[in-house]
Amino acid sequence: MPVFRLFLLFFLLRSLAVSGQELHFNTRTFEHNNEPLKVKKLYQDAAGFVWLGTAQGLFQYDGFETKPVFPENSGQAIPPVSALFQDKHKRLWVGCENGEIYRLHQQKLTPFKPQKHAPKSAVLAMQEDANGFIWLATYGDGLYCWKQKLLSRFNTQTGLPDDYVYALTADQKGNIWAGTDRGIAICNFSTAKKQVSKIGTAQGLPDNIVTALAICPGKKTIWAGTYSGGFCQIDAETRNVTKLKIAENWPYSVISAILPTTASAALIATHNHGLFEFDGAEPEKMVWVEGEKPAGFKISDLLYDAEGSVWVAGNTSGIRLAKPALRFLKFPEKQTAAGVLAVLPDKKGNIWFSTDEGLFCARKQNHGFNIEPAFSGLPFQEFKVISLYEDAQQFLWVGTFGGGVFRIDPETGKATQFTEKNGLVNDNVLSIAGSGNEIWLATLGGASRCKLKNNPEASLQFQNYNQHDGIGFNYIYQVFIDSKKRVWFATDGKGLTKLEHGRFTNYAEKEGLTSRTVYSLAETRDGNLWVSTPKSGLFRFDNQRFVNFSTPEGLRDLNINALQTDNFGNLLVLHQKGLDILDPETGKMRSLGSESGLQQMGQDLNTMAKAADGTVWFGAQKVLVAYKPVKAQVADQPKTNITSVQLFLKPVSAISNTAFAHDENHISFEYAGLWFQQPEEVSYRLKLEGYDREWTVSNNRSITYPKLPPGSYTFKVSASATGNFENAPVQTYPFQVQRPFWNTAWFYLLSFAAGGGLLFGFIKSREKRLKKAERLEKDKVTFQFETLKNQVNPHFLFNSFNTLIGIIEDDREAAVEYVEKLSDFFRNILVYREKDTITLAEELELVQHYYFLQQKRYGSNLALEIIVSANERELLIAPLTLQLLVENAIKHNVVSRSKPLTVQLFTEAGDYLVVRNTLQKKKMPEQSTGIGLANICKRYAILTRKPVQIIENAMVFEVKIPLISAV
Repeated sequence: MPVFRLFLLFFLLRSLAVSGQELHFNTRTFEHNNEPLKVKKLYQDAAGFVWLGTAQGLFQYDGFETKPVFPENSGQAIPPVSALFQDKHKRLWVGCENGEIYRLHQQKLTPFKPQKHAPKSAVLAMQEDANGFIWLATYGDGLYCWKQKLLSRFNTQTGLPDDYVYALTADQKGNIWAGTDRGIAICNFSTAKKQVSKIGTAQGLPDNIVTALAICPGKKTIWAGTYSGGFCQIDAETRNVTKLKIAENWPYSVISAILPTTASAALIATHNHGLFEFDGAEPEKMVWVEGEKPAGFKISDLLYDAEGSVWVAGNTSGIRLAKPALRFLKFPEKQTAAGVLAVLPDKKGNIWFSTDEGLFCARKQNHGFNIEPAFSGLPFQEFKVISLYEDAQQFLWVGTFGGGVFRIDPETGKATQFTEKNGLVNDNVLSIAGSGNEIWLATLGGASRCKLKNNPEASLQFQNYNQHDGIGFNYIYQVFIDSKKRVWFATDGKGLTKLEHGRFTNYAEKEGLTSRTVYSLAETRDGNLWVSTPKSGLFRFDNQRFVNFSTPEGLRDLNINALQTDNFGNLLVLHQKGLDILDPETGKMRSLGSESGLQQMGQDLNTMAKAADGTVWFGAQKVLVAYKPVKAQVADQPKTNITSVQLFLKPVSAISNTAFAHDENHISFEYAGLWFQQPEEVSYRLKLEGYDREWTVSNNRSITYPKLPPGSYTFKVSASATGNFENAPVQTYPFQVQRPFWNTAWFYLLSFAAGGGLLFGFIKSREKRLKKAERLEKDKVTFQFETLKNQVNPHFLFNSFNTLIGIIEDDREAAVEYVEKLSDFFRNILVYREKDTITLAEELELVQHYYFLQQKRYGSNLALEIIVSANERELLIAPLTLQLLVENAIKHNVVSRSKPLTVQLFTEAGDYLVVRNTLQKKKMPEQSTGIGLANICKRYAILTRKPVQIIENAMVFEVKIPLISAV
């Protein structure tokens, strides 16, 4: 490096360290497995979580915990992370130093493995274009485009200037800008053809090696940082390069990241020389903003989060956070160590302020401010300076405690003192305000007004007002002139007084101003007046009534030191705990406190003033603070996420699991209110709708609901850093604990239908049984009638009596036996005819009686063979069945000496009783009614499912009767 550049670097850093507007950094370190994490990449996703790309893999940070994220079904960390990006589908893309790529979607981290053209070298950057294509920059493999599920490669063979690609950004027309070792490549793949155009040193780049790219918030300007040539701006449409004078003879190291804060301003991160700010409004000015940085610190990445904080990652463990809206101008130790009593930014950009040690001026330089004592020889130094004002002629008014007011020409140092002797109402000047040539002074004895004359040297005359003229009280803390030229007086003990058209009007309890003491005043864009009070907070006045804003509305401290407005219409409220920023339109409040460097604010009132460029300056102990937000929309409250839903302490999907069984009723929720600037201040408001009657406020980040009864529920949670949940968004998770199946409407309906069906079936079954019994009874009666009719018909009786006569003549004892058998036969018929079934033994006894009677008639021409075991005789049979079948066999077949008739009775497999006779039909068969055999079939159809089987062939005729089990 040339000697000149070394000297310039030394000089700039030395001067910056003394008087630069520094950021206040908080360092946060992270550990995993007792090993410090080295964060290389930072990214905030749409849900508000910050992702840390480290040498030990991927981690998610919520302000409290740093959780490692592993691939699905793996407990191993991914390789060192070198790139992070989230696409519009909310998939987080993770690039690694070994070329591997992962995607995180719905809490699942999976490898990205395209079929071909997979990167083989480190993935350094990722970006999505306007067409939804994902672009990957690699260190040596060129540029890749994931288009319609195909990964295509851009390299030197397809027009890329170099295969080493360090940075990516996207413009509004679907182009991807890639920083390479040989300039910028502007790529487009919206058509079938790969399109590449180039910007290099020939087109105005200060260096061919482009290490950082970023597009400004307005999307019109591309910022490009280089290896050794500093940085430049490029018009996104015309692609014209604007070289910046500050980058000529660039004395610093490699630019590693650029973070645009406005359309013309950006934070510039370097490898070895820290963090700078460049403001295009002052192109020759670049301010080093780091204050003290770790030795050897090399910045690798910058992040601007939703809360307006800047995150800085580098080669040391952890990260550093700062609020770029706040800049701190530290006092040199030898000059002052006291707190600020009054502050005034003049029209030239200088900052005047006073402490117990006198009046000082922070004079604006190209690289910051040079703080020096002001007007050391003037007599106001004998008094404490408590108010400052710059009039229309750019003279400085210095209000003192006990010495009146001094009007000083800042160019010559000539001063004029005004005291009670010169017509001032009181020598203790607490506040000075003006409009045009009119100057108002608030004192401990009333108010004084004077009008400037065209001749700055002309003497000034004062017109005085006190409580006798209509001001509420003589002790006036502040005088304020609003947009309607009305003059307001904040008094100690009598509320607020307004002077309009020469008339004084006092406001106090009657109009809702409950505090009699008013410290400060400010007017917002809506025309409302805001006043601060001791112990009662803020009051808004709409020209009719006062409305109080206190701690329930998010105000952190009721004792307010000063009020002011910023360029975005917000009301700034300064107190001992820091700065509260109120949006008057929405009522939303956000805060900056000790975490942002606002501590030891001091007790003095009205130490806030707005500069011409909109910067609001206020004082604290040993420091001046500049507040200048870079954008209006920053998060004013924590972003709430339901991070986990657990069933019996085991995680379930918070997306698909919304219905649980009746015994899945032990449900836990974990949630996070993401508020990185003050995570410990976050509190939560919880409610399980359908279970809780009221909201519950808690600092816990999880809650469990055990033994939930069946029902529909909605878990609701919101977060706040101020305790005011009025405007806090609510995250919800609806779910159901289902009723047990026996306690559901469909079960009741089904049970009712089943009961009705059973009742209907019972009725039908009973009706069927009654009909069956009726039919059986009818068939039984018919059978009994047929049987009795057959047995008492004239032929049977005639044959029986003829047989008896024949026996009597031959053998009287045999006749007696025959009569007894005949009597038993008829008696059994009368006994068994009332029964549905009898045992096979009883039926065989009956048929044997009948056989005995018939054998006396036919002798040995008729034979009855019975083969039935003793066990089988216990089976059941319909009564008179065998007698009828034997009778039919005798009736329809020839029974003679030449053709004897044999009837066989035997069982078949214990299921059937077979009645078989030899088939020798009569030539003149007797007329048959056909009722007997048909009646047997009907009766058995009622008694059993087994059918009666009838078999007839040339030799035999047989009938198989089902046997019925006694069980």
